Amino acid sequence: MSRITDRIARATGIPDLVDALTRLAPTDLQSLLLEVSRRRASGLAAPDVLRRYEAAASVDSPRSTHAARSSSTGWPSRPRRCRSSRSSWRRSPRSGPSRR
Repeated sequence: MSRITDRIARATGIPDLVDALTRLAPTDLQSLLLEVSRRRASGLAAPDVLRRYEAAASVDSPRSTHAARSSSTGWPSRPRRCRSSRSSWRRSPRSGPSRR
Protein backbone atom coordinates (compact mmCIF):
# COMPACT_ATOMS: atom_id res chain seq x y z
CA MET A 1 0.00 0.00 0.00
CA SER A 2 1.03 3.62 -0.37
CA ARG A 3 1.82 6.09 2.38
CA ILE A 4 -1.54 7.78 1.87
CA THR A 5 -3.57 4.59 2.18
CA ASP A 6 -1.50 3.52 5.19
CA ARG A 7 -2.19 6.87 6.87
CA ILE A 8 -5.93 6.65 6.18
CA ALA A 9 -6.06 3.06 7.46
CA ARG A 10 -4.33 4.14 10.68
CA ALA A 11 -6.56 7.21 11.08
CA THR A 12 -9.76 5.16 10.67
CA GLY A 13 -8.54 2.21 12.71
CA ILE A 14 -9.51 -0.13 9.86
CA PRO A 15 -6.31 -1.82 8.66
CA ASP A 16 -7.91 -3.47 5.61
CA LEU A 17 -9.98 -0.44 4.55
CA VAL A 18 -8.55 -0.23 1.04
CA ASP A 19 -9.02 -3.97 0.49
CA ALA A 20 -12.64 -3.74 1.66
CA LEU A 21 -13.35 -0.77 -0.63
CA THR A 22 -11.66 -2.53 -3.54
CA ARG A 23 -14.05 -5.47 -3.17
CA LEU A 24 -17.11 -3.21 -3.52
CA ALA A 25 -18.97 -3.08 -6.80
CA PRO A 26 -18.14 0.15 -8.67
CA THR A 27 -21.70 1.46 -8.26
CA ASP A 28 -21.62 0.78 -4.51
CA LEU A 29 -18.30 2.59 -4.15
CA GLN A 30 -19.68 5.54 -6.10
CA SER A 31 -22.81 5.60 -3.92
CA LEU A 32 -20.65 5.51 -0.79
CA LEU A 33 -18.53 8.44 -1.99
CA LEU A 34 -21.65 10.43 -2.90
CA GLU A 35 -23.06 9.83 0.58
CA VAL A 36 -19.79 10.99 2.17
CA SER A 37 -19.87 14.13 0.03
CA ARG A 38 -23.51 14.76 0.91
CA ARG A 39 -22.79 14.47 4.64
CA ARG A 40 -19.80 16.78 4.41
CA ALA A 41 -21.77 19.35 2.42
CA SER A 42 -24.71 19.26 4.81
CA GLY A 43 -22.48 20.66 7.54
CA LEU A 44 -21.43 23.69 5.50
CA ALA A 45 -23.08 27.08 5.53
CA ALA A 46 -23.13 29.36 2.47
CA PRO A 47 -20.28 31.57 3.76
CA ASP A 48 -18.13 28.44 4.22
CA VAL A 49 -18.75 27.37 0.62
CA LEU A 50 -17.87 30.85 -0.65
CA ARG A 51 -14.70 30.95 1.46
CA ARG A 52 -13.58 27.55 0.12
CA TYR A 53 -14.36 28.61 -3.45
CA GLU A 54 -12.36 31.81 -3.12
CA ALA A 55 -9.44 29.97 -1.53
CA ALA A 56 -9.41 27.38 -4.31
CA ALA A 57 -9.65 30.06 -7.00
CA SER A 58 -6.60 31.84 -5.62
CA VAL A 59 -4.38 28.77 -6.06
CA ASP A 60 -2.66 28.55 -9.43
CA SER A 61 -3.56 25.23 -10.97
CA PRO A 62 -1.74 23.97 -14.06
CA ARG A 63 -4.93 24.52 -16.06
CA SER A 64 -5.32 28.16 -15.00
CA THR A 65 -1.63 28.83 -15.59
CA HIS A 66 -1.92 27.40 -19.10
CA ALA A 67 -5.00 29.51 -19.80
CA ALA A 68 -3.28 32.68 -18.66
CA ARG A 69 -0.24 32.01 -20.84
CA SER A 70 -2.09 30.75 -23.91
CA SER A 71 -3.39 34.07 -25.18
CA SER A 72 -3.80 37.69 -24.29
CA THR A 73 -7.54 37.20 -23.80
CA GLY A 74 -7.02 34.58 -21.11
CA TRP A 75 -8.96 31.97 -23.07
CA PRO A 76 -7.16 28.67 -23.43
CA SER A 77 -5.88 27.81 -26.84
CA ARG A 78 -7.45 24.94 -28.73
CA PRO A 79 -5.80 21.64 -27.98
CA ARG A 80 -3.76 20.31 -30.84
CA ARG A 81 -5.03 17.22 -32.55
CA CYS A 82 -2.58 14.44 -32.91
CA ARG A 83 -2.36 12.74 -36.22
CA SER A 84 -3.58 9.19 -35.93
CA SER A 85 -4.08 6.28 -38.21
CA ARG A 86 -7.79 6.30 -37.48
CA SER A 87 -8.65 7.56 -40.94
CA SER A 88 -7.17 4.41 -42.42
CA TRP A 89 -8.95 2.19 -39.92
CA ARG A 90 -11.62 0.09 -41.55
CA ARG A 91 -14.39 -1.84 -39.91
CA SER A 92 -14.59 -5.50 -40.66
CA PRO A 93 -17.77 -6.65 -42.38
CA ARG A 94 -18.73 -8.67 -39.30
CA SER A 95 -18.56 -6.22 -36.42
CA GLY A 96 -19.90 -7.12 -33.02
CA PRO A 97 -20.13 -10.44 -31.26
CA SER A 98 -20.51 -13.54 -33.34
CA ARG A 99 -23.76 -15.45 -33.06
CA ARG A 100 -23.40 -19.18 -33.24
